[in-house]
Amino acid sequence: MRVYVITLLLAGFFALVAQNNKIRLLNRECSSNSLFKFHFFVILTAIVLIFVAGFRYRVGADYMNYALGYEQVKSTFWNSLKTLDEPGYKLLTIIGSWFYDDYASMFFILALFTIGKNIKTMSKYSDDFFWAIITYIFIGAWHGSFGAMRQYAASAILFAGHHYIYEKKFWHFLLTVMLAFFFHRTAIVFVVVYFIATDKISVKSIFWMVIIAVVAALSLDKVFEVMSYFKGTDQTEFVYMTADVNPFRVMMAFLPLLLIFLVPKRDRKNPELAFYYNLLIINALFMLVTSSSTYLARIGIYTDIYATIAFPKLKRYMSENNKKAFLFLMIILYGFFWIHEIQARDTLQNFQWIFYR
Repeated sequence: MRVYVITLLLAGFFALVAQNNKIRLLNRECSSNSLFKFHFFVILTAIVLIFVAGFRYRVGADYMNYALGYEQVKSTFWNSLKTLDEPGYKLLTIIGSWFYDDYASMFFILALFTIGKNIKTMSKYSDDFFWAIITYIFIGAWHGSFGAMRQYAASAILFAGHHYIYEKKFWHFLLTVMLAFFFHRTAIVFVVVYFIATDKISVKSIFWMVIIAVVAALSLDKVFEVMSYFKGTDQTEFVYMTADVNPFRVMMAFLPLLLIFLVPKRDRKNPELAFYYNLLIINALFMLVTSSSTYLARIGIYTDIYATIAFPKLKRYMSENNKKAFLFLMIILYGFFWIHEIQARDTLQNFQWIFYR
């Protein structure tokens, strides 16, 4: 746990300094110097998080599966390009091998790509870079990338291009989805988000989203049947397919929805705020729908990252007293959730460095 705490403190410190310089920039205090310092400390924040993620050893649920498949991944790139079998991930692996032909380079370059892209997006779109980084760590999006690396890489691409949804540029967004598809096929499901996220917050819209979520949850058996048909084996025989998601994780997905009540009613109709709040709703409903399957619940990888932008935007519209309630929620509840997530997983508890393998 020591490595994670030190990482949190270092990344948090650099992010705080970056945010302070962004505030000076917005207030037009030493603009050129503040702009340089902002970008400099954003890069330092990224270096800390990428270094720990990129040089880990046997940390993450799928670590050894990726390590053992390293040679095969390199040799099957051209074939995967023809069949569209996630060639993006394989291309990054090959690029990493040019510098150091070892599976260690694969883990580093994927961490560089995923975390680097996420932090760049947060620094560009979040109102408060410090709280974006704290949220990124606390919700598990950072350490989660230690496991499902291809899916998190796809998520980073979608995250970087999410502004096309808000700007209603469908074809630009579709191209973004296709790029993410080259890293993980499940990224294609994110297309549906385009048609939901831009709706205004209303009881009616939330009601219909809940109805659709309940129907989808009741239809999971049909999903397993389809998967079994295409894969040729009964998918329900695998424990991870039918194992329930930790109820605590599902609860934490719904908890952010309460934050809207800390925002004055007059500000809840702000289009940008409504957009990111809708993404929080979609994330919560995805978790509800897939709560009976830890495998399908990975779909939340594509949506939980938006809390890094949504939380600071919600906080911006809160009164000073409500901001204190927000800080309590973040530090106590999400901090506990983060610690619980790490300590509950054997693949994360014993952190080791690749240098000592």
